[in-house]
Amino acid sequence: MRQQSRSTPEEAGRRTPFGINLALGAVVVAAATAVIAAGVGDPDARLVLAALAVGGYAALVADTRAALVTALIGFLLFDGFLVNQYGELTWSGVTTLWNLAVFGLALGLGLGQRWIRHALEQTLVEAAVTGASKPRQERRGVRSDDVKSAHLGCFPEFDCVRSDHRLVPGGAEYGQMPQTHTR
Repeated sequence: MRQQSRSTPEEAGRRTPFGINLALGAVVVAAATAVIAAGVGDPDARLVLAALAVGGYAALVADTRAALVTALIGFLLFDGFLVNQYGELTWSGVTTLWNLAVFGLALGLGLGQRWIRHALEQTLVEAAVTGASKPRQERRGVRSDDVKSAHLGCFPEFDCVRSDHRLVPGGAEYGQMPQTHTR
């Protein structure tokens, strides 16, 4: 069973559209192809650098579909302009399969790195929210610095107040004003 997305209408309006991500990816791989063609002569180095451009873009863009299509465009540019000099696409059997495998590996590593980064960010946010929602005495081992250090800036649905006040033992619950020591 698939979980419902928790995105708000405001958040959905801020997402970059597929076409923009795809166009940006095409520009990235086209620029990488031009730089590689001008400066690198070794075919294996060309393959690695073109695959790194595709994998790097896949790691940075938030749209998996755009990353997949960008990888295809990157491979076609690699085959047409870095393997063959005049934009002619050819099939060389095992060599072309090897090149496709390298591009697929770079794409998989980029998407995997992005997925892991997103999962860790989600875990930090959930730990910060659940830890901050309990009274201080129930949160053994959680310092206020741990909750503050969690990256909450990209989740607008969490209205977190950051404060430099020290909580009194047995202090306020999340959403209430903390008690402070006065001397």
